[in-house]
Amino acid sequence: MAALRLAIVTPRFWPLVGDRPTHLLRLAESLTAIGHQPVVVTPQWKRTWPREMTIGPVPLIRLRGSGRSGWSTLRWMYSLGTWLRDQTLDGVIVDGLRHEAYTALAAARRRQSAIALIAGDDDLAWHKSATLGSRIAARCHEAPAVIAPSVLMFAALSAAGFAADRIHVVPRTCLSMPLPNPAMRDAARAALAAVNADLVLTAKATVALAVGRLDAEHRFSDLIRAWRIVTARQPEARLWIVGDGPEREQLYRQIGDLDQRFRVVIPGTFDWLEELIQASDMLLVPSPHSVPPMALLDAQAAGLPVVAVQSPMAAGLVKNGETGFAYPLGDVKALAAAVLELIERPAIGIQVGAAARALAAMQPTPADEARAYIEIMSRLADRR
Repeated sequence: MAALRLAIVTPRFWPLVGDRPTHLLRLAESLTAIGHQPVVVTPQWKRTWPREMTIGPVPLIRLRGSGRSGWSTLRWMYSLGTWLRDQTLDGVIVDGLRHEAYTALAAARRRQSAIALIAGDDDLAWHKSATLGSRIAARCHEAPAVIAPSVLMFAALSAAGFAADRIHVVPRTCLSMPLPNPAMRDAARAALAAVNADLVLTAKATVALAVGRLDAEHRFSDLIRAWRIVTARQPEARLWIVGDGPEREQLYRQIGDLDQRFRVVIPGTFDWLEELIQASDMLLVPSPHSVPPMALLDAQAAGLPVVAVQSPMAAGLVKNGETGFAYPLGDVKALAAAVLELIERPAIGIQVGAAARALAAMQPTPADEARAYIEIMSRLADRR
């Protein structure tokens, strides 16, 4: 198959990090590795960011999109539409069902380009609440292909009126991670402590990791409440909440109010999660998702036990007592009990982590995911 020239359009990319930017970077790297030519297109939200650069093998182009005024989204949409109309591409992959999708679909219609949209966890809810959300939703329904990263997302899209024959389920995939061992854990902890004093640990510390945007939907406040129960019995236990967002200050206050300073830390964002996973003893996922978070997939691939809130998504990956532990939404006592079980019975964590790693080994690889995208884009190109 000839190499396809593809644009991957997203409103958030490096140096803005998070679940979706991480997934898109891995997708672009995998597309490049199997012989195709992706370029990531994103806004230049800060003037100090370079307009063009590469991240590993992936070219990155930032278009005008100043974040200093209410016109920022319009600037970005206009710049994106102009750029797409000026390019010679085999296809366009858009992250999300929002402004970028609206603009890219209009440009693709004029140039008769192949285009696919990747549905995000909260895009359908955004259609109902955002200004012009219903208008953007109507145009997204016209997309020739919508990629659902999970079966749950397929069901949600179908229920929202998207044509089932245009929805393609392409699950997210995880990296191949090395087998955990004490020496690797100690090296990762030392490296993290060297760059961030918040992550300095005692020799006996057990670390629980949580990753995500610091907002109400991710329910990190549940973790902090549970941690007061955990540290009453295990004072050396540490919780790292990695991310940024609008609830950062509120979470800091909660940490202080519950006397969990230095036991719960919020060290900011990290470009890569591998070292954090290697340094940790468990991953906590306190909020339900319709698309598996990248941190969950990577943690299981590394053999890290996961404690996750009960949800249809978690049910397929975190089988209670087998490949992880599940607890009812908002039940901080059950959450604390699961964490204490892993701390006080480390053999259970090893057993559960090994089962999760075996499950991850049976899933498709990043190369498989990239080939699925290419198959979709090739079919769309053939229809033009």
